[in-house]
Amino acid sequence: MNDSKVLEVEDLTIDYIILGGTIKAVRNISFSINEGEVVCLVGESGSGKSTIGLAIARALPENAIIRKGKIIFKGRNILDEKSKNKNVDGIMIVFQDPAASLNPLFTVGEVISDVIRCHLAIEDQSKIKEKALEMFRIVDLPDPERIFNSYPHELSGGMLQRVVIAISLSTNPKLLIADEPTTMLDVTLQAQIIELLSNLKKKLGLSMLFITHNLGVATEIGDRIIVMYGGEIVEEAGSEELISNPLHPYTKGLLECIPRAHIKYSRLKHIPGSIPDLRNPAIGCIFSDRCSWVMDKCRIVKPPLREYVRDHKVACHLYVEDE
Repeated sequence: MNDSKVLEVEDLTIDYIILGGTIKAVRNISFSINEGEVVCLVGESGSGKSTIGLAIARALPENAIIRKGKIIFKGRNILDEKSKNKNVDGIMIVFQDPAASLNPLFTVGEVISDVIRCHLAIEDQSKIKEKALEMFRIVDLPDPERIFNSYPHELSGGMLQRVVIAISLSTNPKLLIADEPTTMLDVTLQAQIIELLSNLKKKLGLSMLFITHNLGVATEIGDRIIVMYGGEIVEEAGSEELISNPLHPYTKGLLECIPRAHIKYSRLKHIPGSIPDLRNPAIGCIFSDRCSWVMDKCRIVKPPLREYVRDHKVACHLYVEDE
């Protein structure tokens, strides 16, 4: 894998302005994605992972405010662009609901043709269609000609997700953001989409930010996993390292919540408590109210995210020596 960085996020902090207050959605987030690497953002709903994806894709809602930070793509800070929601050439995003990404009044062929015409500046209709059919074949869609002429409601959920992936890849992106792309699908289709994205990574050398609440899914596709909780990064490591040697209590809890076929359960495990109120996040460790190992220090001092072992970072006072 080439170590050249496709994306660098530095100290990113994002708030949402809502009626009666401010949600501190993302705080001091820093990470990078190398060329040909899949980095997974994992966390519960409300952890801030989708907000990060939307910020990178320049698709944040109007009530979002980027307080500070940089998002460096292809050598420039894309947050310096004048328009808040200006699309970034070379970055595409796939959302969890493919039907919501497609206009029901247009055929799939019309949608992908417009994208190819706009992004690749191709005017010849036969060449546009040829490119579209090529993309449908790349994502393993059967009978591309029929798909091209179909309306979204005529296709299954799994086929629609493949169509959306094909549309995103038709622009030859350097970075693909996949935001919960398997959530709306059944288990069998989830596995197929994960396999497809894994194959596309190998075939196209694709760099990807894969966003999911499912740590099991992340281990199947990710080269590196970033665990988020309450708008902060609590742990980051290579996939195999994270699974074999989880350090943060939250990561350990997530792993214990994954059902295993060879074990009989009278009751599935869960992490007690509820997610923090990000209108007023904790002064100390964001996970302190749910942690079974909590110490007095955890409630008043925020643990820094530091490298505990090589290429394995964790934000927990259990692993940080006093300075």
